[in-house]
Amino acid sequence: MLFVTVSQITEDENLLRSLRAKNENLESKLSSLRQKIEEQDKLNGSCIEAEMSALRTEKKRLEEELARIRNEQWQKADDSSVNVVKELKAQKVQLEEKLASVSAELERNQHSVSSDADAELTALRNEKHRLDVLVTYLEKEVQQHKDAAHEQRIRALDLKHELREVWFMLLCCYRCFSDVTTCFC
Repeated sequence: MLFVTVSQITEDENLLRSLRAKNENLESKLSSLRQKIEEQDKLNGSCIEAEMSALRTEKKRLEEELARIRNEQWQKADDSSVNVVKELKAQKVQLEEKLASVSAELERNQHSVSSDADAELTALRNEKHRLDVLVTYLEKEVQQHKDAAHEQRIRALDLKHELREVWFMLLCCYRCFSDVTTCFC
């Protein structure tokens, strides 16, 4: 059981490192997205469609990343999941701030964007809301896994206590059988 716990902790630490690397990757991609928006401002409004395509691609990649993270979270069920959730919450806050700044930049450019771009921006906002709902759902799932792990630890402690009692009774019985004259059982 200790090996499984240590193995689980090691897996969770690896997951944490992976999530941190992915967060850095997302930050660099967001930085490149900002640079693209600045380039769009310098160019005429003709580059809007290419930017929207990049945003759609990024949205699809984020959906796939979220699905992968959700699958990994469902497979983990110990205390370190709480730390992962805290990390995810921090990343979520950072991404929300970055999304807000990108949204603000997009709104500034909204006057030059066609109605299709407006619809895409609305879709992105709806997608952000959907992702927020998914993150909330994942947080609830992790809490359920944490509660289940806590219950398992309590059951393990109860079993350990019962095992000690059995060993104590066996020891007493052994003493009684080996020295019948001093047995008090």
